Amino acid sequence: MTNDQRLQYAGTLKRLFVDLPNVPIDDIGDAVEILGTLEVRFRRLHERQCNGYRNDADEAKDDRLEKRLRQGLARVCATLGLQARINGDPRGCAIRLLLPSGRSNSMDGETWIISWTR
Repeated sequence: MTNDQRLQYAGTLKRLFVDLPNVPIDDIGDAVEILGTLEVRFRRLHERQCNGYRNDADEAKDDRLEKRLRQGLARVCATLGLQARINGDPRGCAIRLLLPSGRSNSMDGETWIISWTR
């Protein structure tokens, strides 16, 4: 992890601690770790979807993976009491959180992106 990535990771932890005062600190820390993993997996999935598939079996496998990733994201969001958007464009961050404070670290001015995994 680069210094810039560490700062982005720490910034996300800090923002969630401030925005979610009723969520236990351990739950937030665990959720941020899981969000980072989900971000990487979604991004790789979106790259494959964008590039196309060689056969139906690979596409079906990724469809099942996408379903599991969405379920994992839903569980994390339920734990934190947040909503998330998924960006299917592999050029951008895949997971965008809607924070109660409305704070944003993205160009859309509405969402908090998980960006330390790039």
